[in-house]
Amino acid sequence: MPTLGDLLSEFSDIRAPKMFVEPGVVFKIFDRKTTPPKWKRHVIVGVCEDEILVGTVRINSTMNVNVYREQEKQYRCLKLKKEVYSFLDYDSVIDCNNLIPSNLNGVKKHFCASPSCVLGKLRVEDVEEIKLRMVDAPTISKADKIKFGIIQK
Repeated sequence: MPTLGDLLSEFSDIRAPKMFVEPGVVFKIFDRKTTPPKWKRHVIVGVCEDEILVGTVRINSTMNVNVYREQEKQYRCLKLKKEVYSFLDYDSVIDCNNLIPSNLNGVKKHFCASPSCVLGKLRVEDVEEIKLRMVDAPTISKADKIKFGIIQK
């Protein structure tokens, strides 16, 4: 699969970020909200153009059972296989317990400045599974669930 950088031409760099900021896109970013801060892979779950926000979830190497002791929280961690997604270094887990809202323009700017940060895209069925697991997550507000297309109004 070509990287975003391979797909861009010198004439398309302004339009490209809008095309790629969509549910299922996987990208790498320095995440200051982790302890310690480090490079993390994120998946776009939804985009709210009205509020200029994008909602993402993190991809982790494993599920932290010390943090997610309850079965229902562990259920909200979706396993991804390296055989299915070549951009993974190893089998990984998407944490569907937490939705991370970010500035849409900031994400677009990051994509323009570092086109190779876009690693690939999840299959539609996996994006839908992420949203399904987030529907009853008490850690995500109803407003955010509506805003990012996890539930209908």
